Amino acid sequence: MLPLGSSETSTLALPTSPSSTSSENKVYCYFCRTAYYGGFHPEPNKSGEATLAFTGFSDWKNAIARLTKHESSKTHSDCVYLVKQQQKSTVAAQLNLTHQIQQANDGISERKIYSIICDETRVESGKEQLCFTIRSVDNDFIIYEDVLGMYMIASKSAADITEVILDIICRCNLDIKDCRGQGYDGAPSMAGHISGVAVRIQSLCRKAFFVHCNAHSLDLALQDLTSTSSSISTALNIT
Repeated sequence: MLPLGSSETSTLALPTSPSSTSSENKVYCYFCRTAYYGGFHPEPNKSGEATLAFTGFSDWKNAIARLTKHESSKTHSDCVYLVKQQQKSTVAAQLNLTHQIQQANDGISERKIYSIICDETRVESGKEQLCFTIRSVDNDFIIYEDVLGMYMIASKSAADITEVILDIICRCNLDIKDCRGQGYDGAPSMAGHISGVAVRIQSLCRKAFFVHCNAHSLDLALQDLTSTSSSISTALNIT
């Protein structure tokens, strides 16, 4: 790190993007760089602004003068303001989400009996995630479905997915013995009758009845239908 002065708006940082490394011997303005990659830099194409935000600064002979000038510039001040506003918004959104999840957990605990619905998917980064949903019903027979979040999983193996499911249930202060249903796709790791997730959960709670997800069943039927009927495939714009 190479701070200028004592102001919290003067932070300069080594590069953080995948395309750059500290071996370049360059520094970047943290606020301008963050605004640039966040897509809200006020003047991304302005001459001279790209140096500390994107290409990196390495003119060490004139470093003090150039960096001091940058620190006092309006563009830099705007980036500082925008980044801090963005951070406040992110924190507020996170707190709101945490509050919503806590409210959902409290409601599920009151209703006690529940079912779990899970679906695993691979995100753009290549990592596996598990979408976890709790389905429950109150004394007035009103059905609730609460999505409690997306959770990273080490792999799509039955053992890893089961471990994550049990961890989530524990964190939500729920008892696995109160689980009455499981809804997954028909993949062997989920529905396998020997060591799939459904079987593993049923070994802990035999009343946790497994149902193959109807939406997934419909999707499989549609895929099979479009593979044998070109007219339906054309009508649904599926190639």
